[in-house]
Amino acid sequence: MKILSELRLRVASTPPFRCIEILSPEDRMTRVEVRINDFLAMGVNTVWVLDPETRQAYTATAA
Repeated sequence: MKILSELRLRVASTPPFRCIEILSPEDRMTRVEVRINDFLAMGVNTVWVLDPETRQAYTATAA
């Protein structure tokens, strides 16, 4: 059981400050919006969405 206790110590207990989502050609905006909302609901402060195809970036925040 020593391994289990070591793994528990490595699991983050707070959300990251920022998540970065890089779109693929198969991504649909409805699915991306769900992921963004999930990140924000988990307490992530900012989500960056990068679209390599259009070379654009979007920012989502909880505020």
